[in-house]
Amino acid sequence: MNKFLVLLICLAPILKLQAQDKKLLTIEDVSVNYSLYPRELSQIQWIPESDWYAFAKDEVMMVKEASGKDKFSFSLQDMNAALPEGVDKLKHLPGITFQSTAVFTFSHNNAYYKANTSGDLKFELLFKTEPEAANVEFDVESGNYSYTVNDDLYVNGKKINTTEKGIAYGQTVHRNEFGIYKGTFWSKDYEKMAFYKNDQRAVSDYPLLDITKPVAEVNMIKYPMAGQANEVVRLGVYNVADGNTVYMQTGDADQYLTNISWDPNGKYIYIGVLNRDQNHLQWQKYDASSGKLIKTLFEEKSESFVEPLNVLYFNPKAENEFLWTTWRDGFTHLYRYNTDGQLLNQVTNGAFEVTDFVGFDESGKYIYYLSTEESPLERQLYRISVKGGKASRITEARGQHFIRMSDKGNYIIDSYSSRFVAREMLMLSSKGKEMHKLLQVEDPLNAYVKTGVEFGTIKAADGQTELYYRIIKPHDFDPSKKYPVIQYVYGGPHAQMIGETWMGNASLFLHYLAQQGYIVFTVDGRGSDNRGAAFEQATFRQLGTLEIADQLAGLEFIKSQHYVDNERIGVHGWSFGGFMTTGLMLRAPGAFKVGVCGGPVIDWKYYEIMYTERYMDTPQDNPDGYKTASLLNYVENLQGKLLIVQGADDDVVVWQHSLVFIDECVSKAVLFDYFPYPGHKHHVRGNDRIHLQKYMAQYFMDNL
Repeated sequence: MNKFLVLLICLAPILKLQAQDKKLLTIEDVSVNYSLYPRELSQIQWIPESDWYAFAKDEVMMVKEASGKDKFSFSLQDMNAALPEGVDKLKHLPGITFQSTAVFTFSHNNAYYKANTSGDLKFELLFKTEPEAANVEFDVESGNYSYTVNDDLYVNGKKINTTEKGIAYGQTVHRNEFGIYKGTFWSKDYEKMAFYKNDQRAVSDYPLLDITKPVAEVNMIKYPMAGQANEVVRLGVYNVADGNTVYMQTGDADQYLTNISWDPNGKYIYIGVLNRDQNHLQWQKYDASSGKLIKTLFEEKSESFVEPLNVLYFNPKAENEFLWTTWRDGFTHLYRYNTDGQLLNQVTNGAFEVTDFVGFDESGKYIYYLSTEESPLERQLYRISVKGGKASRITEARGQHFIRMSDKGNYIIDSYSSRFVAREMLMLSSKGKEMHKLLQVEDPLNAYVKTGVEFGTIKAADGQTELYYRIIKPHDFDPSKKYPVIQYVYGGPHAQMIGETWMGNASLFLHYLAQQGYIVFTVDGRGSDNRGAAFEQATFRQLGTLEIADQLAGLEFIKSQHYVDNERIGVHGWSFGGFMTTGLMLRAPGAFKVGVCGGPVIDWKYYEIMYTERYMDTPQDNPDGYKTASLLNYVENLQGKLLIVQGADDDVVVWQHSLVFIDECVSKAVLFDYFPYPGHKHHVRGNDRIHLQKYMAQYFMDNL
């Protein structure tokens, strides 16, 4: 008998026993067991102006050369021994930020400390803040720092604004759209600080209900709904030396001030000024000392929308040059300009998206960026001359790579995953040569049975556009059987559900559903992210129409598979996916037997200005589009079972959406199931998530 066959016969009982030893995911696992997700090295960072890196492990901070050679380390015990007398001991290693190879900083009990790294640790108090302080920024060399308390802004402990109800200083604006994530912007030398002043007095107050009090109290927030009054935002510059504030002369138009960028020398400040219609962007250069407009560097217009998402990237070796990221030729690419607004050249080019600018090399002659050039499902690192030309691929492994480059541009920390690799971290040279492995994460699901993940493509509803899909099959999949399907959907802008990452970029909840015997199917339709301008802008002024058509094209594909029970197909999604789930149940009645959704947009006129008007214009300018998109107009079409859940304290998709839907269903005698989660915002988190996901899964099991 063949020796290999004999070996297989002998191993068969062992392999079967091993499979039996594997366990299934539980609701508790997928809801709150975060150890089941592969982690990176904790606190990993490059130390500025060096080729040294640091990371935390077992309450010890390790510092190494790029080669892997040890430099020094210190532990939680060492830090506690160095704390000033009378200061509470640290319970865990705090968040540490290296300022240089010789100095690091950390915070503890609202106090910020500087520490040396040579010899015994010595801590120096930099400053203290009020317990409620937020948005803290500081610089060790100059000693300058800033923070906010409620709506007020403080610099070096001094409040720099007059308190006025309805006006906030130094905080994010425009509801964190346009890549905005903070409200203060220090110059490189930390001598001047730009900040947002957000006048929200004209914006409607919106009530959220706090039920934790004996008598429930109303918490009023500012929520600018589509077509209504907007924030009035200005950009001020505070000069630390003289304590004066100057506002940039951006005018009083209804507009957005985006992508705040300082000139490297701190003399000028650049603002992407976008009109309220979001179809006309002007890159403006201002004198930071006087606030005067120097010139408009360039403009971009669109028949649909312009969406600035990134600051200007100044070349450290040519400070009169910067890179700008734009959709100008139909795909997101990098363009090189000088500070007079002259276009020098397009740097990257092709039918792919540049997803991240990583940095310049030490010479300033080359740049590194991540893109979808290999596949829309992957993120690979490339190197290219600032003058353009042919790019060189740096990373090799299939998957999505996250990159950290040293200040000098000589070395790269590459962290990536794929369907086949949980997490791997490599030290690379600037040309991609692997120097050593920093981390290889053992698959955290090794003790569990595995569900199969498949990728493929289908045609969109237009019969031409290629769409990517993902199928998750049960661990014990039998091709001779018929399985029910749950079609998981998001479908909106700035989201891509399918990617070459661990577990196929699907949440463990979806894998749990597959282990319960469902085929879980997802398709990224037109309007979703990372496929270029035409793909994402196809849904302009008609949210929910083409997206639904593409999901139905996906439905027809999955129904054509011989292993699918066409009478048992459900749909599930959250947020925009909740809008899509409800829309599919109502606008394609009978296509799905069961729908389960959370936090759904029901009528876009109740959603915030910045997002909604970008994709739909205003209700006044696009009444037909809003009418078609409003799910209130389709409630009588409901067939099958529908469950809607929502956080009752949701400040993103406000509770009003699902409540008006209930009201409309009552008036039309339409029955559906509903569950609000008291105290939760747009997502249900913590231990309550166990209840949520158990409820949603059980709803499918009972009805599909």
